[in-house]
Amino acid sequence: MNDKTLLVYIGTAEDALQDFMEVWKSGKPASPVNRLSFESMAGFMRAFTPKRWELLDVLKRCGEQNINQLAQLLGRDYKNVHTDIQTLHELGLVQKDKNGLVFVPWDEIETHFKLGLAA
Repeated sequence: MNDKTLLVYIGTAEDALQDFMEVWKSGKPASPVNRLSFESMAGFMRAFTPKRWELLDVLKRCGEQNINQLAQLLGRDYKNVHTDIQTLHELGLVQKDKNGLVFVPWDEIETHFKLGLAA
């Protein structure tokens, strides 16, 4: 794993706290980890819709784009792409450069799911 990898977890707040406590008790400084957590599979699925996964993939392959260019590449409505970009930006999955172009800063997105969590 490198600093261009985003770890996406689905687990409870208690799980996140337990992970933190394990690092704390070990006395070892943890290297920075790029992490995004969801409390439920339902929350994850609301954030990572198939259209948003497609958008991330196209944006990573094509490089920095404006929203109009992305909408054309995806064959989608500008407003819907804009809404998806806003959501992905709030989650830290895309970033904007100084010219307002959006890009995916990650080379990999790893997902970790715990079985037995309520939807």
